[in-house]
Amino acid sequence: MDFGIYVHIPFCKQFCYYCDFFKSANYKFLPGFVDAIEKEIEFYTDIYQKKLEVEDKFYQLNSGFENINVRSIYLGGGTPSSLSLTDLERIISKMRTHFSFQDGSFNDLEITIEMNPEDADLYFYKELRSIGFNRLSIGIQSFNNRINKFLHRRHDADSSIRSIEMARKAGFDNISIDLIYGIPGQSLLDFEFDLDIFFHYELEHLSAYHLSIEDRTEFGRRKKKNLINDINDVLSNQFYQFLIKQMRKHGYEHYEISNFSLPGFKSKHNSSYWTGASYLGLGPSAHSYNGGAYRKFNISSVKEYNHYLRYNLPFYQTEYVSFYSQYNEFIINGLRTQKGFLLEELKNHLRYQDLFLNFTDNSFTEHRLPIWNNIVKHYYSSLNNLKKNFADAFESFEPALRLKEDYYLVSDYYIQKLILNPDDYLDNTLDRLI
Repeated sequence: MDFGIYVHIPFCKQFCYYCDFFKSANYKFLPGFVDAIEKEIEFYTDIYQKKLEVEDKFYQLNSGFENINVRSIYLGGGTPSSLSLTDLERIISKMRTHFSFQDGSFNDLEITIEMNPEDADLYFYKELRSIGFNRLSIGIQSFNNRINKFLHRRHDADSSIRSIEMARKAGFDNISIDLIYGIPGQSLLDFEFDLDIFFHYELEHLSAYHLSIEDRTEFGRRKKKNLINDINDVLSNQFYQFLIKQMRKHGYEHYEISNFSLPGFKSKHNSSYWTGASYLGLGPSAHSYNGGAYRKFNISSVKEYNHYLRYNLPFYQTEYVSFYSQYNEFIINGLRTQKGFLLEELKNHLRYQDLFLNFTDNSFTEHRLPIWNNIVKHYYSSLNNLKKNFADAFESFEPALRLKEDYYLVSDYYIQKLILNPDDYLDNTLDRLI
């Protein structure tokens, strides 16, 4: 089975005020962490190739995670660029020797590493190329020093520009940067300045995120004290409309709500998350999905992750994903993308879950047919409501349900009108059949 592999590197020297991802500033766990990553890679090969004696339930819960064939690799965080070149090479080399690769070639994979601008010099970038990385995602956020200070970023505008220039000089021809907009105190002129620099360097990809103030962040804590607030909806829409207008003007494809690329430079790895494809997450807090009915969550503690892998103890939990939940996820991901949602693709996705259902002449078995019928009935009922009351927001309804680009930013509003509550169908869930 083809997998995109994500490696979560949680270490950060300084926490950004907006970041809600799992992270740690305790670098004393770093040596054991790299050892643990290597152990986890071995786990996904040895546990199957050596046919270790484990309970049948273990095999059931891990179905689909064996015989991993890698299609992309992505190191994210946290701050992957805070690791040494030696540690980064250890991780990539371990995957190279333990996994097989799509089309049999490691060199043809998209291999991405997230970077902080202040962490690399020309030598570092050249060495990343020699290790095997061929795509960069640089966390710029803004080229405005005042805004970066407000976000609690460590770098300044000069280091951001140097980072881009050194990456180009080192030979990287697939560079993405992150920018944030919708920040309190940020003007449209500030954002235009950021985009102008992006266009000046003719970068291949942009991930542009509207600031979201999450509860578990420093901004979230300040919001509870009324020290900071989200910008209003009118200004949010002005930022967004300006963004899509500028990206369209310069020839970039808007393929997901926050992602833009030149032709041929969509993120292959991230795109797999939005299409229901399988992926494997390594590292503390990382998630995995077998492309079917099971998802896994690694423990969210560096200390415990290191310990559990060292002593071959369980380091993750497994979650069953019902057909109803998979429908919801296809809706959520589809309406955030240029491609939209296709009911037929969901059906094809479910049909290949051979462990859980069988198709004969494109028909469900007797037990599965009621589940599919419930999904279809709910979907078309919701679709008729959208056609009647919200037609102006949609580019098309069939075969693909697609929002107009102008409405991507408020896609959650329409998604809520399509998703269903799995608890309403408890009597028909697959859980009662197995």
